[in-house]
Amino acid sequence: MRKEKNTKLEEVKEEVKVEKTDTKKKRKYKNIIIIIVAIVLLYCFLPSITIFTALFFGIDNTKFIENNNSIIVDNGKVTISNINAYYDNETKEYIVYGYISNVKKDYTIDIEYNLYDSNNYVIGTAFCNLEMKKGENYKFKAIYYDNDASEVVNYKLKDINLY
Repeated sequence: MRKEKNTKLEEVKEEVKVEKTDTKKKRKYKNIIIIIVAIVLLYCFLPSITIFTALFFGIDNTKFIENNNSIIVDNGKVTISNINAYYDNETKEYIVYGYISNVKKDYTIDIEYNLYDSNNYVIGTAFCNLEMKKGENYKFKAIYYDNDASEVVNYKLKDINLY
């Protein structure tokens, strides 16, 4: 009789162990599902949160500000000024150029300008990439050298990136 009780007790203990293991596995999968759902929701609502904070808390996510023929990049880390453009008859290139100053540390900068024809259609992009050193001043040239470069009548800043 004692043997039967011990055997039954052992069986019950085994069943409890199996149930605990199953419960742990279920919790593990449940936690993984909760994490995945949280990540998906965060991904979906992050743009809304960013816009909300910008509107209600005055946080400005603008990377650059254009003002009177100059551009302030990332809150003054770099300043671009005296921006002009011309078509070079010899090289058949349209060139947008200007001066970069106020370099706070070493950067690589990419500058892109959309180029427009007389009908205000974008016909291309002038691009420039510079390796800049802290405290140095630079002249940049964003160049467009396609066949229709002579048709460009206007330009507008498309993007600036600092690395």
